[in-house]
Formats: sequence, C-alpha cells, structure tokens
Amino acid sequence: MADKRAAVASVAAIAAGLAVLGGVYWLQVRAFHTEVDDAFIIYVYAKRFAEGHGLVFNIGERVEGYTCFLWVVLLGAGHYLGVSLERAAPLLSASFGLATLPLVYAAARTAGAGRWAALAAPALLALMPAYAYWGSSGMETLPLTFVVALAVYAYLRQPASRMVPALLALAVMTRPDAVIVAGPIVMERFIHWRGRRPFWRWVSVFLLVFSCLLLGVAEVR
Repeated sequence: MADKRAAVASVAAIAAGLAVLGGVYWLQVRAFHTEVDDAFIIYVYAKRFAEGHGLVFNIGERVEGYTCFLWVVLLGAGHYLGVSLERAAPLLSASFGLATLPLVYAAARTAGAGRWAALAAPALLALMPAYAYWGSSGMETLPLTFVVALAVYAYLRQPASRMVPALLALAVMTRPDAVIVAGPIVMERFIHWRGRRPFWRWVSVFLLVFSCLLLGVAEVR
C-alpha cells in the first residue's frame, strides 16, 4: 500500500513539474509575442490556397515561396473555416511547443533516463528563450519540432513500427531539413536489417506517404 502511494505521489510530482515547465514556457511566449515577417508570407499562401487559387502568393504567378507545405495546408484549412490566421497561427504554433514538452519527457524516459533526470529534457526547452520566441512566431518551427519529437519517441519505443517512417515523411513535408533526423534513422534501420525485405517494407511507408504529399503539392499548384 505504501509503495502504491509512493508511486502515485511520484507521478503527481512529475506531472506538477511538467505543468510548472509548461507555465514558464507559456509566460515566455507571452513575453516575446513576436511574429516574424516570413509568417505573413505563409499566411498569404494559405489564404490563396483556401480560396482556390492554388499555392501562390500573387494570383496567376506560380512561384513557390514557402518551405512548409503541411503548415500552409493546415493554416489554409483554418482560413477556409473563417479563422483569423494572424491570431490563430501564433497560438497554434505555441500550443505545438507546449505539447512537445511532455512528449520529450516521455522520449527521455523511453531512452532510459530516470523519472527525475528525464525532466531535464523538457526543462531545457521550456527555459530556452529561442524556443518560446519561435512559439509565438506563427511559423512552422515548433509544429515541426513536435512531429520530429513524436517520430523519435515512436522510434525509441518500437524502431520497427511503420508509424516511424510515416511520421518522418510528415516531418520532411513540414520542412525539408527534417531529413537531418530522418536520414540517420533510415540508415540505422538499413544497417539493422542489412538491406533485407523488412527494411524495404519499412521504408516503403515513408516513400508512400511522402509521394502522396508530393502529389498533393503538384495538384494544388
């Protein structure tokens, strides 16, 4: 009975710690509350997309001036539903940053860190001014961070899961430089399976999701 109470108290303390870190992060987001110029470029592309003009900045000019396809599509859906992107995008990006904190903690625990030591991972993010700055930017930076963290967490839990390549494909389509994370994971799986059939089945999920999204880009342009 005492052990059960101790375990419950420990979980409650960890939850409280994460809540405090989340509060610190959110206070920093409110303190910065700065949207960068590039965010407004994304808003224009999202609005044009939602209005049926395709992924363009100026109607009739096919110029690709964004690198965050999925973020543009998500904001486009919001604009289509009547949401003000200037208000919603910073809130949404900040929310992705907040959701990343417990996810990073879970990833650290899965990687072998102790209950309390694992708090260092979300603490480093929550206390980092640059993290909060991009949280209020309206950009895709923290949504990308969330997807990458989710992919890494899934990989740490079950490397062979086909959810991993699917998430990696989503990350790359959120922003191409996610290949920095996707590349080593794909290489590790190749070495582990030595290029045999399980590897190609695994990587085919990445290629399938990525190809579908790429076709989507071509279609809406």
